[in-house]
Amino acid sequence: MYKSFFEDMKKAYQPMMELSTISKKTAESLIKEYSEYTRELMSSSLQQSKQLAGCKDMVAFVDAQAVYAKNLDSKLMENAQKQTSIMMSAKDETAKVMDELTDVYSGVMKSWMTQFKA
Repeated sequence: MYKSFFEDMKKAYQPMMELSTISKKTAESLIKEYSEYTRELMSSSLQQSKQLAGCKDMVAFVDAQAVYAKNLDSKLMENAQKQTSIMMSAKDETAKVMDELTDVYSGVMKSWMTQFKA
């Protein structure tokens, strides 16, 4: 009875380990994206500062700033789409594991009930 109990527990905790792996993978992906985006943002900000410092008149200054704002907006949208994609992928993987977890737990509960009745 105890042997099957421990085997059932091991089987029941396997999906939890998969959830932990999914969470870790998602966090690593998001951190990587955030690091790349931050590096790119700092670089483009520095380049923009240099470009603005070199402007000779106000029209060139405003035009350069408008172009930078449009580029920044597109980079923000691209980053948001990447992060949303990562999170949606994690959600789908988690849903599959949760379905599996439900099946495993119901099987374990049936096994335990059978053992306790005997």
